[in-house]
Amino acid sequence: MNGSWFSSWRAALRISRREITRHRARNTLIVVMLGLPVFAAVAVDTLLTTGMKLTSAEVLDRTVGGTDAYIEMPQSNPIYQSLDAKPHIVPAPPTGAAAPVQPGVTPYATQIQNALPQASVLPVTESFGAFFHGPDGYANAQYWRTDVGDPRLSGAYDLLSGRRPASADEVDVSPAAAKALGASAGSTVTLAIQSAANGKSSSFTVVGIMQQPDDTNAAAIFGLTGAPAANGDFPEGWYIENPGGVSWSQVEALDGRGFPVVSREVLADPPAQSQDPYYAAAQLEPPGPVSSSAAAAAAVSAIVIGIALLEVVLLAGPAFAVSARRREREYAIIGAAGADDKQVRRIVLADGVMLGLVAGVLGTAVGLGTACAVLPFFARLTGKLPGAVHVSILQVLGVALLAVLLGLCSALQPARSVSRREIMATLSGRRAALAHKRRVGAVVRGVLMIVVGAFVEFSASHGTGALTQLGIVGGTALIEVGGILCTPAIVSLVAKLGGVLPLGPRLALRDCARNLGRTTPAVAAIFAAVAGAVAAGGYLQSSITQQRQAYQPFLLTNQIAMQVTGSAQATQVEQALRSIMPVTGSFVTESISGYQQSINAPDQWVLSVLTPGTSASCAKDSVSTVPKSSVEDFECGQYIEPFAANGELVGGAQVLTDVTGVKNDAADAMLDQGGIVLFDSASDFAGAVRDGHVSLVTVTDVPGKAGTDIQTVHQYSLPALVVSARGIPSPGAVISPAAAEQLGLVGRAQRTVLNVDMPGPVTADQQIAASQVAARFGISTGADVDQGLPDTSNVINLVVLAVALLLALAAAGIATGLALADGRADHETLSSVGSSPWTRRWLAGSTALVITGLGVLIGVPIGFLIAKGLLNVDTIGVSAANPVRFIVPWLNLGAMAVATPLLTALGAMLLSRSTGAASGRTS
Repeated sequence: MNGSWFSSWRAALRISRREITRHRARNTLIVVMLGLPVFAAVAVDTLLTTGMKLTSAEVLDRTVGGTDAYIEMPQSNPIYQSLDAKPHIVPAPPTGAAAPVQPGVTPYATQIQNALPQASVLPVTESFGAFFHGPDGYANAQYWRTDVGDPRLSGAYDLLSGRRPASADEVDVSPAAAKALGASAGSTVTLAIQSAANGKSSSFTVVGIMQQPDDTNAAAIFGLTGAPAANGDFPEGWYIENPGGVSWSQVEALDGRGFPVVSREVLADPPAQSQDPYYAAAQLEPPGPVSSSAAAAAAVSAIVIGIALLEVVLLAGPAFAVSARRREREYAIIGAAGADDKQVRRIVLADGVMLGLVAGVLGTAVGLGTACAVLPFFARLTGKLPGAVHVSILQVLGVALLAVLLGLCSALQPARSVSRREIMATLSGRRAALAHKRRVGAVVRGVLMIVVGAFVEFSASHGTGALTQLGIVGGTALIEVGGILCTPAIVSLVAKLGGVLPLGPRLALRDCARNLGRTTPAVAAIFAAVAGAVAAGGYLQSSITQQRQAYQPFLLTNQIAMQVTGSAQATQVEQALRSIMPVTGSFVTESISGYQQSINAPDQWVLSVLTPGTSASCAKDSVSTVPKSSVEDFECGQYIEPFAANGELVGGAQVLTDVTGVKNDAADAMLDQGGIVLFDSASDFAGAVRDGHVSLVTVTDVPGKAGTDIQTVHQYSLPALVVSARGIPSPGAVISPAAAEQLGLVGRAQRTVLNVDMPGPVTADQQIAASQVAARFGISTGADVDQGLPDTSNVINLVVLAVALLLALAAAGIATGLALADGRADHETLSSVGSSPWTRRWLAGSTALVITGLGVLIGVPIGFLIAKGLLNVDTIGVSAANPVRFIVPWLNLGAMAVATPLLTALGAMLLSRSTGAASGRTS
């Protein structure tokens, strides 16, 4: 039997190979359809593997350069580390002699020198956010100081042009920093006085362009170890040159002091994993279960990919159906010669195998070539230089075999149909209709899947996290597959009602109903694209409408805000802004509560509201000694969270109007009588205000002994009013000066903000100019403007719509072309009875119109159903005052329901010949 099976498949593949060359146009179309997912998978895999997943040797070169090892900043405890170029670490039990020493007692470099007495140590120091002035701009740059002039650091620091620094007054700059500063080789750049550690600005000569391979987009300045330091310098690590390299025993000694080490010698000749306690320690705790979110993401990705592959099968299916239809007589002759049903099916399936193999080879080759061509752009996007092109043979073979599998799936239904045909009926030219009972069964299953899918999707609103995501995608998949099962019956039903239509559409409907094997996949592909476009458009437009209504602006649209160090700097910055832009007014605000406090602030505090149900014990006045920064962990009542650039403010009616842009008489009166105005942007404070008063708690930390703070907790009752913050900047609270004095917050301003008013909305050019002024004054937070609601939904919607249009047009074009090729005899008959030369064009347009129209007829209601289910899930956690309402996506609806049928019909009419092919000519 095995020999017979093998011989049968060999004969089928030989027949298929011959047929591929005979009908090149149709088979090329199938190859393109099957090769698209292979091309995409190979290209993406090659990009990610080459650009993001470097080999150990490549990571080693970027980590240690040409030195023997790189030592990272130590942990607070001894560690065990893995043996790779990016070591993973786990805490190790203290070992007494190897216990780490605090840098205040023994500096880190000295500890390293004690462990490696003969080594030379090249320290690396970094300062984030150092301000530099250049010939034509400013840069808030990373400032690296190490022996970048040493060629042994090539690989870690790549010189692109010029030369390496040779003295303390020379630097190299990254491409991004050179662009921001307007600098090139020979230019002078200056470390601003605000960023200099010695309080004096320092000038450098640029001698080259340099970059770090793993951070090519960063604005960075590279100087020698002896170059002037900047504020915030901290040791990043140490490059090590050691005679004989750094051995595993020396790595273990450094691990005992908390230092992670990347050693070239250890990477080249690693010890057995059994000698590294990291692997034993890491396995003490069994791996935890896969998180529900990760499982949901994997399931969602699998379902989405599955639907995309199903779309490919649907697009390729009509071509296989037409091929099988054109060769029915050939199959019947083979059956009459003694072939059984299985052998006939294998001949049809062999087409899928052969075309899938061709698609797999071509898709793989084109995918690899495209990935190599796109790598430079990908590197620019990720800011990370790719390594050598990495290709996994097993992965590529697996993806290439995917095309074979898709080919088999696409040919499966035509193969089953051919094998069920009666030989005599085929040879005599008769066609058998689809069994009514079988059609009814498909409709029942399809309707049941749509109902179950809708129930699952709508029920997802009661789920959480993973269940919600699975419900959305699983329900969508069930609805679409159910629609596919119902498609043949819908096509047949519409065809029966087509008697009232003109000749062209009536003939097209009849032809579609007679050739369901060709029509059903095409209509299903179109309706899936239409449903996806309508669902995406409805969901995105409804969601963005709700977000616009709930949007909380950061500033007024005509304001620019900058955090300054005091009133003197505020005056200087304002004058600088007035000299370059039309400033119409300004004001300064001070936040007094726990908004963006520095961890190094002399004291820290939090102001919170006692909401109903708050424990009385947390609000009890107390004084205690607590660990430093414990105020950040103290929970008592509802924290007043600001949603504006200024934070919680002290001031009167004018401050309230300046910040919010709204005149509120009731709020003004409350501030005049020494109360507090709360905003309801994030929390419901209305229940906390009783008899016109609110209970507040202040928690203050004042530095005490080393490692501890003195924490005080006090409760107050103040007159209060809650106002709506909908559509206006919300500072969280505006506290009258009298109330601030009562709370003990006078003189404790942590954040001074200069606000300048412009005559109209701030433009992009004005924001850039303001940012340059901020950089000039060393304002690390830059210039703030309200960007408005970032509306990415339009871009996403246009992308989805473009893909859906492409799929719909492709499906309609394929189905129309195949229908015309399959119905050549009918066209010749029409010509022989005297029909107009334009009849073929009219029939072609009618066929395209009917196929896309049927897809629209099924896809639009299913798209609305899916969109409504998505929005039902999206209402979780949305306030009743601002619900998500369904918005009809007129753009998507018009494009898919009107433009697509008309475009396909017009295209079919223009691209079809007005005269039929000569009798007997083959395609």
